[in-house]
Amino acid sequence: MPLGFAVVAIDLSAPFVQPTKQRVPAADVRKMDMRHLEFPAGTFDGVWCCFSLLHFREEEIGAALSGFKSVLKPWRASFLCPAPRAANRVVKAIISGMEREIYVQEWDQKDIEAIVRKAGFGIIQSRPFLRERGRFPVLSLLMHT
Repeated sequence: MPLGFAVVAIDLSAPFVQPTKQRVPAADVRKMDMRHLEFPAGTFDGVWCCFSLLHFREEEIGAALSGFKSVLKPWRASFLCPAPRAANRVVKAIISGMEREIYVQEWDQKDIEAIVRKAGFGIIQSRPFLRERGRFPVLSLLMHT
């Protein structure tokens, strides 16, 4: 149990699943599409969705957030989500670990806040920042059910 937590990690990309299993052997690592989560309702106390929302276009994000909300416990579960920050737009970027260009969705802070509220999350903190040596500005959202 890393740091006392029972960790379940998912990734759609098989090449990322095996290295994660090797780096964190105590974690339950699965190949899974976050748009179709295979967990019972209310399974988790928290979700850390690290730079995953960048894979969803604006019209797809509501369904993905609803899935995250369904697997979280209904009272005060936490959801932490860093995401690229800019005007709402889709851009070409090179993602660490992939080292190839892909299209990613960047989010305007007020727009993504409205989207997560509409999905039923309360916002604890929404904070823009720049990462040292980071490739783009980031927005960190800490939410609760």
